Amino acid sequence: MFVLFQKSPKSYILSHRSKIEGYSRTRLPLFTSEEIRYIRGTSDFIAVNHYTTFYTVNDKTIRPPTKSPSSLTDSRTIVWQDDNWPIGVLSEFRTVPWGFRKVLKWLRDNYDDPDIYITENGFAENIQNLHDKKRIDYIISYLSSLLDAIYEDGVK
Repeated sequence: MFVLFQKSPKSYILSHRSKIEGYSRTRLPLFTSEEIRYIRGTSDFIAVNHYTTFYTVNDKTIRPPTKSPSSLTDSRTIVWQDDNWPIGVLSEFRTVPWGFRKVLKWLRDNYDDPDIYITENGFAENIQNLHDKKRIDYIISYLSSLLDAIYEDGVK
């Protein structure tokens, strides 16, 4: 479940999106200041599912109401990927090992140096072709970035 801090900029964005989509209140619950103080620092670890990376920029455009809310509309961002990044069967899952390292370091820096567990990661390719060079390159490059995050960036 996702929740938002009561006074975060994203809470205002989501509250506004919920209102123009016809909801009587925001689609995600808000934390009170007391709840924020109570839970701060109580997590034991962060679990990460990582498959690819996107570039993003802020999008100030207010999108019209939709019957299918989406994280892309809620986040008010424009996302894209570099066409030169290696690709498997699914075009949205491009191989970007430096993005993997960067998100691990960002989590370390912004969440008080937590223990981080990689719970999902992988490369989309034909199941019949398990000895392919793309998959081997993917595994080597992501493990290399993971080791850089651990030994150079101090990620736990």
